[in-house]
Amino acid sequence: MWLTLFLLLTLPVMAQDDQPEENFDDIDLQTLQTLEDELPSSDSISPIYTPRPNKIESPVVHVETKSIIESGIGLGVIPAGKTLIRISDEKAFKTTEDFTTRYKMVEDELGFRHLVDKNGKTFYKTDSPNIVQINQELELYEPPLRYTPAPKNITRAEYDYRLKLKPEVSFYAGTVQGNYMADLFNDSSAASGYTTQYGLHYFTQWKLPVLVGAVVHFEKSFYKLKGDGSINYSALSFGPQFKTKNFDFLGATLRLQTQFRVSPFANATADTPTGNESYKFNSGDFLTSVEHPFENGWGEFVVGFFYQTQWLNLKSQTKNVSVSPSNEINKSFGLSFAQVFQ
Repeated sequence: MWLTLFLLLTLPVMAQDDQPEENFDDIDLQTLQTLEDELPSSDSISPIYTPRPNKIESPVVHVETKSIIESGIGLGVIPAGKTLIRISDEKAFKTTEDFTTRYKMVEDELGFRHLVDKNGKTFYKTDSPNIVQINQELELYEPPLRYTPAPKNITRAEYDYRLKLKPEVSFYAGTVQGNYMADLFNDSSAASGYTTQYGLHYFTQWKLPVLVGAVVHFEKSFYKLKGDGSINYSALSFGPQFKTKNFDFLGATLRLQTQFRVSPFANATADTPTGNESYKFNSGDFLTSVEHPFENGWGEFVVGFFYQTQWLNLKSQTKNVSVSPSNEINKSFGLSFAQVFQ
């Protein structure tokens, strides 16, 4: 029994060993080419594993609407042909020309920037690469890298490096209350008259609230006497002048002027029923005026209203007179016109 089992197991091996060994030298090139043609193409074989591209996609970061609203405003240009999306209905529009826009500095989670109109409202958005930023082109000031803060309490001295004087030519015309003349000639008719003055003024142009200067006036006054008599008064006077700077009063630009003049050359000639008489005086004149300037091609044309008080001290006369000790004064008022040259 055991012999029979051994023979059954060894017979197939012996049969295989008895087969003749295949000689590959007997296979010709034509046979190999045929076998190769029968093999499937490598293009038709699906790969078992396809490697993923070497690219890391960033995760989507949620951006709150509050962060977009509170972000700063940037300036940029959107070229023609770019796409704008209306936020209300997500409808897309193509730009037909370049235009400048303002936009929120923070992007939303999809990479869009919200455009801001002139009222600060947002109706459209566009992809961030569509905006060409121009903030740096509009930045005209570069802050210093290092600086020292200025002290808070600074005492500045206001003064002028160079003193400038403005010339002014003036003309005054008005009426006179000649109380002194009426007393001097003992004639009430001389209590009224008219006067004219021609003046040359110079005053400073500086930062102080009060402008100072000097004036020279030539004054002529005319008074009537009883009958056909008359008095002609004239004086060349000079003195200091003070002006305020322009100020606004009820919508009008005004300024005040004050001057005090003296004259040792004042004189008067009188035609009286008893003959011609002449008088010489020392005079003192105080004049104040309110002025309104108008700018013109030469500088300023000035219109004003003046009031003058005049004190006369008799030096000599050709006739004995009697003057009351009340020391009467002459008063005059009227209009003034002047041209200030810049």
